[in-house]
Amino acid sequence: MNTRREGKTKTLTGWPALVAVVAAAALGLAWGLNYTERAQSPSLGGAVSAAPVSQRQPAPAWRFAAPDGKALTLADFRGRVVLLNLWETTCPPCVAEMPDLAGLEPRLGPGFALVAVSLDPPSRGGPAYLSRWLDSKGLWGIVPYVGDSAGIGTQAIPASYLVDRDGRVAWHGLGKREWGDEAVLATIRAVMAEPSPP
Repeated sequence: MNTRREGKTKTLTGWPALVAVVAAAALGLAWGLNYTERAQSPSLGGAVSAAPVSQRQPAPAWRFAAPDGKALTLADFRGRVVLLNLWETTCPPCVAEMPDLAGLEPRLGPGFALVAVSLDPPSRGGPAYLSRWLDSKGLWGIVPYVGDSAGIGTQAIPASYLVDRDGRVAWHGLGKREWGDEAVLATIRAVMAEPSPP
């Protein structure tokens, strides 16, 4: 499944960026999800380190939808290492980590899949809205998967799960990460290099 989009990155700066961040935070609070911030989230910026294979548990059977509406679970990505990222367009720390997330698949290759599932309410417009939003930020490397917080079961975003090729959770954490950091990439590559399950 290769539905990556290509293009150049653009950033919003100055007063428009400040206004957008304040408005996003206000809108986000209205929807009831918590956004991780440095004061409340000691995991923010923390290490990404994989648990030993023997200690990993199967990933929950979360359901989400592809841009064409097809229902998916992580089992549809079995055989690849998956980074599942739960986010919203109105969540400032989520938006801040998107450029690094967008660069992961090109850097890590075909054995890796980024599954960034937006928890934006359907009233915002679903995949069509998300595609426009991602395009407006220059984030062509992110596929607009959609889900809902009740079905996925998170109370705070961004939330991320690194899932091995056999569908087991190797790591999970809350808060913004520096996904382009070499130590983080080394952890993901180490999980990708693990022997295939028998």
